[in-house]
Amino acid sequence: MFAHRDNTTRVRHDRPERACLVCGGHTRGCSTTNDGAVRCRIGSLNSDAWKCVYLPAADGFGLYRRLLVPTTGDQPAKPAMPAPSRAKSTRPANWAKRVATYTARMSDTYARRLADHLGLPVECVAALEVGFICGGPGGVTYSFPEYDGIGAVCGISTRLVPHDPGPAVKKCLTGSRRGLTLTRDWRQRTEARRVLFIVEGPTDVLAMSAAGLPVVGRPSNTGGVKGLAVLLAGLPDDTELVFVGERDQKEDGRWPGLDGPRASASELAGRLGRPIRVTLSPAGHKDSREYIAARLRDGGADLTEIGGEFERLLLSSPECTLVRPAVPVPGAADDAPCRFELIASDKFASGDYRPEWLIQHVLVRGQPGTVAGPSKSLKTSLLVDAAVSLAAGSPFLNHEPFAVPHRRRVVIASGESGMSTLQETANRVCRSKGLDLGSLGRSLHWLFTLPVLSDMRSVLELAKVLVGVQADVILLDPFYLCLGLVDATNMMEVGNVLRLVAETLAKAGITLILAHHANRKLPAVQPMELTHLAFAGLEQFARQFLLLNRRTKYRSDGHHELLMRVGGSAGHGGLYDLDVEEGVMDARFGGRCWTPTVREAREAAAQGAAEREVKAGQKAAADMQHEQARVLRAIDGIVDATRPAATLNAICESAGMGRVKVERAVAGLMDDGKLVEQAVEVKSGRGGKTVTKRPAYRRPDADGGIDPSAIQRVNPAGQPVSLFDPPD
Repeated sequence: MFAHRDNTTRVRHDRPERACLVCGGHTRGCSTTNDGAVRCRIGSLNSDAWKCVYLPAADGFGLYRRLLVPTTGDQPAKPAMPAPSRAKSTRPANWAKRVATYTARMSDTYARRLADHLGLPVECVAALEVGFICGGPGGVTYSFPEYDGIGAVCGISTRLVPHDPGPAVKKCLTGSRRGLTLTRDWRQRTEARRVLFIVEGPTDVLAMSAAGLPVVGRPSNTGGVKGLAVLLAGLPDDTELVFVGERDQKEDGRWPGLDGPRASASELAGRLGRPIRVTLSPAGHKDSREYIAARLRDGGADLTEIGGEFERLLLSSPECTLVRPAVPVPGAADDAPCRFELIASDKFASGDYRPEWLIQHVLVRGQPGTVAGPSKSLKTSLLVDAAVSLAAGSPFLNHEPFAVPHRRRVVIASGESGMSTLQETANRVCRSKGLDLGSLGRSLHWLFTLPVLSDMRSVLELAKVLVGVQADVILLDPFYLCLGLVDATNMMEVGNVLRLVAETLAKAGITLILAHHANRKLPAVQPMELTHLAFAGLEQFARQFLLLNRRTKYRSDGHHELLMRVGGSAGHGGLYDLDVEEGVMDARFGGRCWTPTVREAREAAAQGAAEREVKAGQKAAADMQHEQARVLRAIDGIVDATRPAATLNAICESAGMGRVKVERAVAGLMDDGKLVEQAVEVKSGRGGKTVTKRPAYRRPDADGGIDPSAIQRVNPAGQPVSLFDPPD
């Protein structure tokens, strides 16, 4: 805490040399004291606000508030307010916004000071979004953004450049995650020159970028490999990746600048499945920046010539070595043929490229596919049925049209269900096919460790295992647990991962089938489409599919009614009704079964229409019986009143029915012989003087009479109901 002093010098807008050494401003009320302290208002115009102070003695910053009352012996000072809390905020930092703020503060003066410190031309600073944080008597602090593998800012590193000659102080802002240093045009330069240099730190990136070389930086001699694996996954195979080490060998024999890049190159080569070079900066120079700065001081060459010379020295250096992937690509060799094979039209026209069935009308060989659906749609159980069917050569879902022409070796990898559930399901499926699970032997393997598809080292290791058991098909369940550190909503990222996986497995002749979930846009009781697949990328990648949806809500009774759509780019397709009876588990974890029934959707629709027609006929007959009973009851009431018969008007009034229904019921009763017609005289007009004859109805004579209670009415389910109860 500091008391207010009069020996201060305030900044002035008309005196540029009096700019605040902390914020660089002229009108913020900032000031300096005679003892060298710098007090900055940081944009606040309130005289009672907290201020930032730089203390040369403490070599750092602090906070203080000016005392409102002078400290004298007669008048005690008011107690100072406590400093604001320095507790970390739970809100995530907006690094991109902070980078823009610091970059906007950067001026030509500060850029020139940084360039002079590095020994580089001032134009090189523009290659990165270098920003200005603050300045003080100790020096100027610059900011350098760092990016993750997908190009998003994940943190900010800082560099305090002292006013006096001396080493810079390197730190990171609180909350930063270490990442990569990327220039704006690194990818375009890489595609043009077919080479990319990987260096340590942002200053080497500035130097090599100024020399026209494609370069990316990493935070340390061992860091940034995971981000590089994501960033460089889509580069062409003929692009040379080169780690540039530093000549910093220690007296005890350690060499961090060389050992670190070698270890990182080995790890990155395994992740990408491609060889990577490791080289050293030219002899006599610790790193790339030092060499380029020395060549500029010597003069006689421009930056472009220096860049070309530097590239040749790096690639031809005797320390330049090639690091190969730790896990070899299946079937790959040094003399492997080029992956780009041209086919002439005459050969293409006469070639036999017909697909081969894995399961007839459902899956073909060599094309990646997906089995997808919402929750409780039996995705995993159908995968088990498919795996057993392929391994045993039996029809899929016990449906003869879904025959398996040839037995295949299958691996099913699951990360959700667990060993117990899959074992119980596999035993049920085998019993339904008349098989024993143990008899399948090495034709069917089970895997409970899922690979990480975004990690090429994991994919290559899986491919090596699959080749070892001569697998033909791999079923992965579920896809979202296999994807790894990839943005599942980004089609480009997911597609790139799937392409590399499919190409790797295709080299070994393995068909990839992925189990996946449906999104919430899938309507109930409707066939699922590829557009209903969750997340991005798989819809475009899958060349064949088996999509599921429920026809009815699951009632926890072990009975499933599903819609199953199959199809693919081979030209096959179909829509089926799939009913599966599983039963309910007993107290000893048994009692369940596996009884699938498959029908084509057209057959199921016709059967459903026939059932609806029968139900409609039963309901119409029941309604007719009810109407006839009401008519007979009304006629009996009218005839009991000493009338010889009942007219239609009297029946309508007594039964409370409309004329159309009464006429229909009377016609039916007469056809059945339960009513007879006779004419009666009816008086009408004023005073009842007009007498007309109208048709009326009564029961037959006593010997042919019918008791209304003898008419039995049944509901649509065939159950008898009361004669005068309203219809269902």
